Amino acid sequence: MRLIGVHPNPLRILAYTDISNAGLFGMEGFTNELEVTPASGFSVADVKRAMFGLPGVAFVLDPNATIDATRDQLSQYSYIFQIVGIFVFVLALLIAFSAASISADERRREHATMEAFGVRVRTLLRMP
Repeated sequence: MRLIGVHPNPLRILAYTDISNAGLFGMEGFTNELEVTPASGFSVADVKRAMFGLPGVAFVLDPNATIDATRDQLSQYSYIFQIVGIFVFVLALLIAFSAASISADERRREHATMEAFGVRVRTLLRMP
């Protein structure tokens, strides 16, 4: 078999080849996926039942099965994202409280120093 290219896929368990080489692997006539649209008067369930009866069919998926599975997985991860978001919000509140507390302590020390040098309390209260 001649190598005709490489792929950037990080999963090295996958192998890609031209369809003309399928006979080398005993896979002539196989397909991975078949997309079927029901004819008028038939439902998706009718098509699924008919497909199960065919030889070589491993499984039949509803058209929305992949979308529903993806939606379910994302909803599971959304709880994790919410927890992380709440944690970040609480952390931001703690940082803001700490910064305000440090600022108030510094201002109190400045006022005490100015009082020690004789500045009156009335003057201190008018200062920004």
